[in-house]
Amino acid sequence: MTWCPRLPIVVSAFLLIAGPIATAAADDRSEATQAVWSRHVAAAMARDVDAVMEDFTEDSVIVTTRGVLVGKDAIRGFVEKFLADFSPEVTKTIVVNAETAHENFIVSNFTIGAWRRTVHDTAVIEDGKIAILATVDYPAE
Repeated sequence: MTWCPRLPIVVSAFLLIAGPIATAAADDRSEATQAVWSRHVAAAMARDVDAVMEDFTEDSVIVTTRGVLVGKDAIRGFVEKFLADFSPEVTKTIVVNAETAHENFIVSNFTIGAWRRTVHDTAVIEDGKIAILATVDYPAE
């Protein structure tokens, strides 16, 4: 193999060009993930079960400390139960502690003051839908 003295320059140029492109693609994907999550949260805050369910597929999974729910039927029951006690008064007590999206992952941590519970959600978004949602809640401090 023959050494090409220009190879380091070519590689450096490629990295200078590809780096921002990769970052821009990750940023675009993060923005799309954030948009799906924001739509999901807005539907939940409106107590619109059908709109919340639009964010899931038959292959979606919710993992909780109480078990695993697979598919729209199981998830619908979980959502209906969760939103049944989600009154307008309760929504006024919600404080978002942190929320971060990276590519197709999002982490959201929020406290529901009326329930004295903090919820930590981690979701994987694929094709504009929630593929996996891991959620845990614990007593708020």
